[in-house]
Amino acid sequence: MATIWQYVLAHQTLVSLGGYYLFSAAVGSLPMPDATSHKFYRWFFQFSNTISANISRAWASKLPIDATK
Repeated sequence: MATIWQYVLAHQTLVSLGGYYLFSAAVGSLPMPDATSHKFYRWFFQFSNTISANISRAWASKLPIDATK
């Protein structure tokens, strides 16, 4: 009986595409940062969306700069 590891080694492309799809779906489910979000979460959101090729979603979350501060 074949083990999971043997299956992964035999079908590397399929496993890679499946893993990327799961990663992309997880990143796509992250909520958009708002004005009360921590700076680290904003960075993490943009970084993970950029890595998963959601460029337009990553940079659509840019908050306008408040000139009064």
